[in-house]
Amino acid sequence: MAEKKKSTGQAIFEDLQQKIISGEYAAGTNLPSERDLVGALGVSRSAVREALQRLAQSKLVTINHGGGTKVNDYQETGGLDLLNKLFNNKSISFDLQIFRSLMEMRSALAVDAARLAATRRSEEDKQLIQSIFEGMKQAQSSTELQKRTIEYWDAIINASENIAYKLSMNTLKENYSYFERFGENFSIKNYKFVYYEQLTQAIANKHHVKAEQAAKTVVERDARQLVNVLELAGKFPELDKQSS
Repeated sequence: MAEKKKSTGQAIFEDLQQKIISGEYAAGTNLPSERDLVGALGVSRSAVREALQRLAQSKLVTINHGGGTKVNDYQETGGLDLLNKLFNNKSISFDLQIFRSLMEMRSALAVDAARLAATRRSEEDKQLIQSIFEGMKQAQSSTELQKRTIEYWDAIINASENIAYKLSMNTLKENYSYFERFGENFSIKNYKFVYYEQLTQAIANKHHVKAEQAAKTVVERDARQLVNVLELAGKFPELDKQSS
């Protein structure tokens, strides 16, 4: 099926959202009036109103009837959905702070999810995690290993029975495609699975402390390897020094 076209209101919303995030419309200022937007964009008033309502629902603006539409500071009012917009915003450089924030969130989430999974996992969860781990060891390429690793952590987060972690991981996964282009710089020939083995066993044995410790080791090791890949690709030549 052909991809469904965006509505005019959706397109306006995304355009205004991008301009707010990039700072073209600064926090504390007012957006152009409905009439001005209609004239400038050549669209209907209903489409503009739809876009403004969506911006208000995302807390990017505050609509003051009779007093204009004020741009909010998205860092103070926005939600997790903006993370992907920041990361993929072409008007914002691939920035160390955004990258580091993603890695830190992923690490904190993964470690606690592993602890909870070891406490709450079902027999089906245990078998699935073990099966995916075996698949990881059989991966023939970095792309396949990445795919299996995402499945592995998905299984752990499902076993943790924490819906907030699940939704947060869904957001983080949207950014993983960025790193796929650097996969050719990552060799799995000598990749060591010992820490994943420890994590898998700890969850299977319901040792939540060992699971937490193993997960921490895994995410820290994987983060360092990702930094190395990015350095080889010419991103953040001194990333390690700045992150430490």
